[in-house]
Amino acid sequence: MDIKISMAACSCCNTARWLCPSCGLAGHWPVPSPAPSWPVEFAGRCPSCSSSLSLEVTGYGPQNPEVTALERALKLPPARPR
Repeated sequence: MDIKISMAACSCCNTARWLCPSCGLAGHWPVPSPAPSWPVEFAGRCPSCSSSLSLEVTGYGPQNPEVTALERALKLPPARPR
C-alpha cells in the first residue's frame, strides 16, 4: 500500500521533513536545486518499517514543528515557522 504525504519545504535548508504514518519515524529529503516547479513528488520506502511512501512537496512554507530525535537529544527548541 502506497502512503501519500504532502508537505512544504524549508527555504533555509532546502529540505522537506516528513513523519512515517505507519511507524512515526522522522525523516527528510532534499529538494532539487535550482528551485523546481511545484509540486515535486518523491517515491521511496521508510527505512524503519519498509512502508511504501509517496511524498509530495507543495512548495516552500512553514515546516512541521515536530521535534526530531536529534533535537530532543540536544535539547534544542523546535524550529519556528518563518
